[in-house]
Amino acid sequence: MNYVKINLTELHLEYELWSKELTYWRDEIKVLEKYLLELDYKKIPAEAGAEVEHFQNQFIRHRDVVHDLRHEVAKYEHLIKDIEKVNANEELQETLLGIHTELRERINTGRKIYSELKEEFRSWLVKRV
Repeated sequence: MNYVKINLTELHLEYELWSKELTYWRDEIKVLEKYLLELDYKKIPAEAGAEVEHFQNQFIRHRDVVHDLRHEVAKYEHLIKDIEKVNANEELQETLLGIHTELRERINTGRKIYSELKEEFRSWLVKRV
């Protein structure tokens, strides 16, 4: 990897934005779960039970993903702060940049999957309710 001096302020900003976005996802999942729980099951065909279970499972799964990502973001934010305290050498900065790039990819993948899940749920609600 070619050495590029990284701007730690940019990394802090991105981590803070990710943290806020993940908190929003966590809170939004609670709202989606609430809507699922409050459905009038008398109005939903019996065969829709598997669909309801699908969304329950997806919300649980995505809540776990959000929890894990929030933990990773916090962990690497602390790492950045530790690196700031010492005059980080080239190797340490390259390692940090690699970690950041990997985490960015995970956030982007999570964002895509979550967006698709919300759209699928909204479409399902329109059909079933």
